[in-house]
Amino acid sequence: MKVRAFITHKKAESFSDCQDRFCISEQHRRLAVSDGISQSVFSNYWAEILVNYYAETGLCSENDRVRLCDEWLKRVRKDT
Repeated sequence: MKVRAFITHKKAESFSDCQDRFCISEQHRRLAVSDGISQSVFSNYWAEILVNYYAETGLCSENDRVRLCDEWLKRVRKDT
């Protein structure tokens, strides 16, 4: 599988404002994309957690999202 991917920022923003994320799992043959919300707190963490989880598991149930919220909160606490 060959994939070329990139993220870019909106015209009025800088690249560091871009919260979009993607993840490619060649092993599981999955591609996940998240359109991060640039005007939200730590949305880049959430976008990254979601794409990595989905690319690895192929799932994202309500129970998964609750557990992933805990992972997001740990990461925010670590980095603040």
